[in-house]
Amino acid sequence: DAGNATELECCDGLNKCLNNWDTNDADNYFYLCLEEDCPDGNVSCSVNGTDPFREGANAKIECCDGLSECKGLWNSDEDYSFLCLTECPDTLSPTASPTARCTNGGDDPFDNDLDKEIQCCEGYESCLGPWSFNENTNETRFHYLCLEECPSNPPTTPPSPSPTSLAADAATFVPSAEGDCLLDVTFDCHVGTNDTLLCEDFPRPEMSCSECDNNELTFTYNDHSCDDSDNHQGDAFKCVDKPVCARGDEVRVSCVDDEDVVFCNCTVSEGEIVKLVSQTKLPNKATCTVTNVDSGESCQEFDFDPSGETDIMLKDRFGSLTLEGCEDNSGNNNQCLVNAEFKYFVKNSGNKNVVIAEWTRTCSDGDFREFVKDGDALAFEGTDAILLDPNNSIHAIEPAIIDVCRITDLV
Repeated sequence: DAGNATELECCDGLNKCLNNWDTNDADNYFYLCLEEDCPDGNVSCSVNGTDPFREGANAKIECCDGLSECKGLWNSDEDYSFLCLTECPDTLSPTASPTARCTNGGDDPFDNDLDKEIQCCEGYESCLGPWSFNENTNETRFHYLCLEECPSNPPTTPPSPSPTSLAADAATFVPSAEGDCLLDVTFDCHVGTNDTLLCEDFPRPEMSCSECDNNELTFTYNDHSCDDSDNHQGDAFKCVDKPVCARGDEVRVSCVDDEDVVFCNCTVSEGEIVKLVSQTKLPNKATCTVTNVDSGESCQEFDFDPSGETDIMLKDRFGSLTLEGCEDNSGNNNQCLVNAEFKYFVKNSGNKNVVIAEWTRTCSDGDFREFVKDGDALAFEGTDAILLDPNNSIHAIEPAIIDVCRITDLV
């Protein structure tokens, strides 16, 4: 320990070691200069001939000043590792000396026994293009080849299987010879088309629909029985399931009052919207019937109070209908289901061109979709290769309906 505020470097041959040397204070870490290796491998830098990622070190230990970090086949197990050397060898070949092998011209730098990229030999660069064609599937495969120069004109077909000069062919996608393939993917959810209002910041609505004279109620339909009901209406709610009734893919939902005034008559499938609408106030009793569209057979019938005079809350379940929103003529409007936009951003943050051959998303409910390029826009369904240059980005916008009355993951 230097004993003053100015750091003095360790003398030649000594290792600068950081540890909690004070046995009376476990949190007091400081440096000591030692002849032997540091007990935990935590030295200030890696000396000549040592691995900066060596076993026992808590993290990468940078090479000491004047040394370079050299990648090669330093061990007999033919696996790559690093050594700190005064100078990395110019000639790379798998020998006992500190060297590394390379990929010959015309070969795929990723097609090897190590299952990782082996850099192209000197005088060649890694070129991405449609170099392979599968006659059984009639599909072209994009991959890398080591070529003297990456072609600049797009080919119409992949090269023939017979020996040819691949450099004479042209590739649409021309990456740099070296570098990383990196993509940054982000996701935003905005309410409506307002880019400033994030979905997670949208306020939860007032859950009670009993404080106003309801003239419109919004429900979602699900194939539920009366036993699935869960609401606040007590004796005002009565529900009967008709035995042996197959609903089918579509049902008709109709709701009337005691005078047979119709407030709803619509055909819906699972998860679709059902609305009860009145020009004034909805009645204090409505009878709703769920009917098989094909047979006309009644499958479920229930009575409830949609007016608001009896307690009614968002997310109340009435047989097959779940309440999602309520509105009155005074402007009160409480809604669980809100229009939104999902925005997906993909940026090429590396220094190689990237070919996006497939772009999909899966929601937390299992819903799956694909994005493809359609002119200058991105649409759904299908696949098509998209070229993304370094530092460029693309995005897709998906219209969606979100439920702000539930806390859930979206995508």
